[in-house]
Amino acid sequence: MVTRTSRSVAARRAATERAARFLEREQHLVELAAAYLDADARIESIGHKYDDRRAALAAEQQAEETAVRRDAGRAAHQMIDRYAVTKSETAERLGITIRHLNETLSLVPSEPPTPTPTPAPAAEGPDLLDAAPQTDAADESVDDDDAAQPDL
Repeated sequence: MVTRTSRSVAARRAATERAARFLEREQHLVELAAAYLDADARIESIGHKYDDRRAALAAEQQAEETAVRRDAGRAAHQMIDRYAVTKSETAERLGITIRHLNETLSLVPSEPPTPTPTPAPAAEGPDLLDAAPQTDAADESVDDDDAAQPDL
């Protein structure tokens, strides 16, 4: 049987203490690595959450911008269709290129041309436009109240 000397017992005790400190240090390093990896996973989760929010906001922004672009397209169409302004003049008035104007116009259909009222067929009898105006003496008199009112 091996007898232990006090020297070997002291050496064994010192080695055991160092090993315990090493194990304690390793345990702490493992816990720190786990905390880091957990935080990294949470950061990625937060990134996904905000990516989803950004995508929803971008879709909402796109919808609002499209609606406003359609309003702009309707206004440009009215300039061209209703007031017979050329595309080049319209683009110049709006401070945009003709290409941008065409893109804007493509967002909404052109307004159908406003029908011009056609005169009703004249009734048989004297032509009302050629007839001499007939005035009545009562129409030519002006009351004092009417004289005070400005003509609008």
